Amino acid sequence: MNLILNETVLLSLFFYSLGLAKLVVIGFHKKMIPFIGTYAVIVGGIIWLTELKWLLMGGFVFMIIVGFYAIWSISRSMSQCIADIKEAKASEKRGNNHDNN
Repeated sequence: MNLILNETVLLSLFFYSLGLAKLVVIGFHKKMIPFIGTYAVIVGGIIWLTELKWLLMGGFVFMIIVGFYAIWSISRSMSQCIADIKEAKASEKRGNNHDNN
C-alpha cells in the first residue's frame, strides 16, 4: 500500500473506533445491529463502486451519526430522570397530605 492509502485507512479506522467507543459508553442495544450492518453495506458498496477516500468519509459520518445518537440517548435519559424526580416529589407531597388528615 502506498503512504496516502495507508493514512486514509488508518484515519478511517480511527473514526470508526471512536464511533464504536461512543456506542459502548452510552450503551449498545441489540436493535442497533441491523442499522450498523446496513450502514456498513452502504458504505462498502460506495467504496467498491468509487474510490477508497469514501472510507474516510464513511468513518467520519459514522462518528457523527453515533454522536447524535449519544446526545439523543443522554437527553432522553435525563428527561426520564427529571420526570421520575418530579413524580417522587409529587408522591411525597400526596403522602404528607394524607398523613395530616
